[in-house]
Amino acid sequence: YFDAELKKSISDADARKFYDQQVGSAKPQEEVHARHILVESEALAKELSEKVAKGGDFVALAKEHSKDPGSKDSGGDLGYFGRGQMVPGFEETAFKLAKGEVSPPVKSQFGWHIVKVEDRRQRGAPPFESIKDRLIASMIHRKAQEVASDLRGKAQLEYIDA
Repeated sequence: YFDAELKKSISDADARKFYDQQVGSAKPQEEVHARHILVESEALAKELSEKVAKGGDFVALAKEHSKDPGSKDSGGDLGYFGRGQMVPGFEETAFKLAKGEVSPPVKSQFGWHIVKVEDRRQRGAPPFESIKDRLIASMIHRKAQEVASDLRGKAQLEYIDA
């Protein structure tokens, strides 16, 4: 009964209104798609940076020299990421570069990076239809918590035997 009544109380129109207020109005966020080569020494980073500048294959150099186990085999590919997802110096460099540009060596707590930006994009809110079911489920869950809390607040307990 509880489940059936709550499901009826949230409509597609309610979900659309919530989406428009909370999700659809969110500002698009800039993301970059980057690759990197991570090495331990500044000297090696400079050497690799020069090779790339002279037309060296960034992907091949990353596979051969990078110390990052998560991206080495994919040629240093980190995929798309937004602000706040990478270490500060690395992230700052990546967001300053234009598409296709390669950075000079950059130091972080992990070592020395050479960063190449593959692409840039604006990530907007997901379309309503793609998240409608999750929104409705979340709204039903929230409503259930409100109803249960309200019922607990109205309940009166009488202790018969201490």
